[in-house]
Amino acid sequence: MKEEIKASVQYGDLLGQVACDGHEGPFLHKLAERAGIPDGYSPIAASVYTGEGGGLYVHLFACSEERYGKSIEEIRRKGLEEGEIEVKKYDLDITARELLSFTKRLDIFAKNCGLENIPIVTSDPL
Repeated sequence: MKEEIKASVQYGDLLGQVACDGHEGPFLHKLAERAGIPDGYSPIAASVYTGEGGGLYVHLFACSEERYGKSIEEIRRKGLEEGEIEVKKYDLDITARELLSFTKRLDIFAKNCGLENIPIVTSDPL
C-alpha cells in the first residue's frame, strides 16, 4: 500500500512549512553520500524528526534514476506524468549540529492547527 509522505506528529498542535538553502544549492546529494544511498538513486526529499527522548531522526527519500531520470527536470516531468514519485527511504545518522552545518538559511513557519486553511498575513515588513 502506498502512502503519501507528510510531516506529522502525535497531536499536530502546530502545522506549517519549511524552506532551506544550502551553501552551494541543494545539499541532498551530500547527505545521500553519508546515508549510503546506492548508485542509481537520486535523493529528492528529506524529513527530520525529534521526539520526547530528544533523539534526532533524519530520513532521505530517493527515487530510481532508471525510472525517473537523473536531473530534477526529468524527475519532475515523470512525476507529473505518473501523478506521484515512488521513493525508497534511507536513514541518516547525523547530529543536529552536523545537519545544520549543511544549511545556509533555514526558515520554519508554523501556525495553530485550527487555522490550517486560513492564510496568515502581515502588513509589516518581514
